[in-house]
Amino acid sequence: MKDNLFELRFFNKGCAGLRVYYTIKTNGEIILLLTAGNKSSQTKDINKARELIIKYKEP
Repeated sequence: MKDNLFELRFFNKGCAGLRVYYTIKTNGEIILLLTAGNKSSQTKDINKARELIIKYKEP
């Protein structure tokens, strides 16, 4: 994904794919963004994840 934003998809029996978003900082730390959802909320969730990246961006 663009903006150094990545998506993990999880599947479970009887459950649509759950998506969790994360970014990787320049020092290699992986930051899980506390926003997730399914396909129906994907656009909203991606926008929220991008807001979080900007809010907590490294100095």
